[in-house]
Amino acid sequence: MTFWIILLVILVIIVLALLLIQFFTVPEKSEYNISIFNKFWKTCKPGLNWRVRWFSNVDAEVFMGVQSMTLSLGEPGEKGGGTVNFEDQSASMNVSFSFQVVDSYLATYVTSNVMEMVAEQADDTIRSFLSLFRIEKVNSLKNDFDLRWIVVTKKPVSGEDPPELSESHLYKVLMGWGIKPLYFNISDIDMPEDVVAQIKRRQAAETDDEVAAVEIKIAKKKAKKALIDAAAGEEVEVFRATGVSKGMDKISEAMAQRIKDLIAIGNLSEKEAMNHVVSLAKMKALENSNQVIWAEGNSDVGKGASFGAGFSTANANNPASPKID
Repeated sequence: MTFWIILLVILVIIVLALLLIQFFTVPEKSEYNISIFNKFWKTCKPGLNWRVRWFSNVDAEVFMGVQSMTLSLGEPGEKGGGTVNFEDQSASMNVSFSFQVVDSYLATYVTSNVMEMVAEQADDTIRSFLSLFRIEKVNSLKNDFDLRWIVVTKKPVSGEDPPELSESHLYKVLMGWGIKPLYFNISDIDMPEDVVAQIKRRQAAETDDEVAAVEIKIAKKKAKKALIDAAAGEEVEVFRATGVSKGMDKISEAMAQRIKDLIAIGNLSEKEAMNHVVSLAKMKALENSNQVIWAEGNSDVGKGASFGAGFSTANANNPASPKID
């Protein structure tokens, strides 16, 4: 009899336990905070967990992965502090703030609405930082802002390392709520029309400067080529003229020497000897007419000038030759 009573008690306990205990699964990257009789009881990690049915509550299902919230910075239909006041003017913009819950207990119990508080702190921080810049500068650097400069509201200094994130006001406040700040993302700025027009004018001017620079470069190359071609042409003409001049000197020298020999040996007068040599030259020119053209009609004065140069050269090279008076 006693055995059956004990067995019955055990079965009752098991049934009551099954009725009282509720099993559940916590998803990956999440934590559940459980309270019992309105007091914090435990934090359930990912996997199979249990709680007391009817007497306990899941106070918060906290996602522990990276999260992002959109900040209300003057966007139509959004509640917030209005447009962003830059250094030169105001504009609305799209900004998101990314963060991660690192302590689900603090994120659940320290403040009644932690997400609203995080949004408020992030909004104030990014507005204060952007107010240091002109709107066009922010538009060009919006993808390069480091969180460590933003949270201390200081312009980035070239060559200087950003301050430690853990020393900033935003970091300390958010970590007190179990939240770790990660980064701000500025995706779009509603640029004022006058700024857009100014940017377009500057871009057009820069394009014109680039085109002009290319044209100047091409013009310089063309001018340089023309100078090189001209210089080469002049050199060719100089070589050509020098060659013709030297060739004529040699011809005149040979003819003058022959005339001198005829005067000395053949007892001919200077004119007779000159006519004889010229006749022989004509005949030779006719034989090689495909290479040499004899210019008829040259006056005796012209011939004399040519032969005179030859006589001078011949006399200089052969002092023993007969002198023609």
